[in-house]
Amino acid sequence: MGKIEGCTRPVSEKFYCYIHGRVRDSFTDIGVDGDAVEIMMSVIDRYMETGEEPPKEKELMFVRLLFTLLRPEIDKAMARSKKARERAAVRKLAKTAVGNNYVGIFVNKNEKVSG
Repeated sequence: MGKIEGCTRPVSEKFYCYIHGRVRDSFTDIGVDGDAVEIMMSVIDRYMETGEEPPKEKELMFVRLLFTLLRPEIDKAMARSKKARERAAVRKLAKTAVGNNYVGIFVNKNEKVSG
């Protein structure tokens, strides 16, 4: 699964490929058809974008079960990616400030940016 141009997710591409593989392997192991993988990934995409969980319909119980098992990993990856983007924004701001001859900009409380 390659990088999709213009597609931004709240998780890394590496994690997204990992979770897609977990879904595919899980459904293959229990003998569920390929359409279930796409349904599950759309449920995961919707959750990452809106926080909406899968419906509680009886026909989709296998989707809900797998989602419930994967949700802690998804939440952890979303939090990790959010922190990484915040750190990158601070580094970018600090680099710009140093480039404009500002002195004393701190990336974090213990690390001083040098120019």
